[in-house]
Amino acid sequence: MEALRAHPLLTSLLMLVAPVALAVALGRVLRARRWGPVAAAALGALAVGSAWRAIPSLEAMSPYDLLLMTALFAVALVVTSQRWLGDVPRPVLGASVALLVLGVVGLELRARGLPAPPMHMPPPEQHMLVMRRDAREFGVTAVYPDVYPPPWLPGVRDTAAMAHRAQGRRVLHLGDSMVAAGDVGPGQGFADVLSQSTGDDHVNMGVSNSSTDLHLTVFRRWLRRLRGDTAVLHLFTGNDLEEMDRPYSFCDAGPLLGSRAEGMPLRCPQPRWNLSRRVLLGQGPSPYPVRVLAWYSALARQLTWRFELFMRGSRTRTNCRGDGAQQWSRIGDALATLRDEAGRAGVPLVVSVLPHHEVLDARDARQRAHLRERHARFVELVRASGVRTLDPLPALEAAVRERPGARWFLPPSPHFDVDGHRWYAAWLAPQLPR
Repeated sequence: MEALRAHPLLTSLLMLVAPVALAVALGRVLRARRWGPVAAAALGALAVGSAWRAIPSLEAMSPYDLLLMTALFAVALVVTSQRWLGDVPRPVLGASVALLVLGVVGLELRARGLPAPPMHMPPPEQHMLVMRRDAREFGVTAVYPDVYPPPWLPGVRDTAAMAHRAQGRRVLHLGDSMVAAGDVGPGQGFADVLSQSTGDDHVNMGVSNSSTDLHLTVFRRWLRRLRGDTAVLHLFTGNDLEEMDRPYSFCDAGPLLGSRAEGMPLRCPQPRWNLSRRVLLGQGPSPYPVRVLAWYSALARQLTWRFELFMRGSRTRTNCRGDGAQQWSRIGDALATLRDEAGRAGVPLVVSVLPHHEVLDARDARQRAHLRERHARFVELVRASGVRTLDPLPALEAAVRERPGARWFLPPSPHFDVDGHRWYAAWLAPQLPR
């Protein structure tokens, strides 16, 4: 497998060509039989059906890789088994192939004119074809550091990071991908900028695709391990509401935490994996050849992003309950629980309410107004919990007006770009309790 990972383009080509080549060879044999086309259709359907049934037992592989290869095999088998194919003149076949290639080139040119997808595209050699179980879900290593090896969090990548202690204080930064800062370079996220500028130890504990339920769990797991002096929760108004109580495959495909009356305990003290077909289809990742080609091709990048949107929607679909009243309540419960536990530990807690960038730059005035109302509701929710609340929106709005050409965000992604991280670090530093 290491040899395959070392040659991602060759591996991708093999995954696309091998099933087609096998189908062509078999299809030519079946073409000579009277019942050949019927047998080819039956074999193709059997291959796709078997792949669908096998998804839960092949969790180390993306289900979309399995389905892609079997679909290529089935289509090629059915086409090449047709008797009329042998009567088609070679020039017509050549022209058909040429038209197909031109169509793909046209789609590529069209994709190059679209806005870049809001996601980080790793180099080809960093994509996984075969995945460990702990790579299947965001946050599993952070929640179970005694079960899974490092890296546990962006700022806790080995045991030395836990033992190291700067001369100043240690500040734990909790949040989602806005904190994790995976799409800017090393050392450019605001937590690292704060460490460089203040001399204190600011630890990046962001976990992508997570909400306050997981952030509370991370706080519980890591406060004593890291001996934190201050905790800062960066509550993101963009999707923390939708991600609250989402199903986690390492917690039996259910929510992480119990009820507020019980103290919001972790429902799975040890990982209880539930990698059903539905869960695996929601996790993906997108087909390996598409991910590899996304480094070179705008069309592949768009396809990868659309796969991500589809999978993200399937992960959170079970949480869509009317106006989200239950999730607002649950976030409030999690904030109150975090407040109480930080207070018992003697650790000052600050919550900073991060705005969605479209509050500032959405073309649709109604969309801006909706997001501003949502932001204000988050601020009020945090203040009602009695936690010290920071609202960077007014200052950020003024800064963006003053320097409109700076690299504030990575649109259409809501994430900060390098100038946004620098500004947020400079704005946040004097707000933190000493």
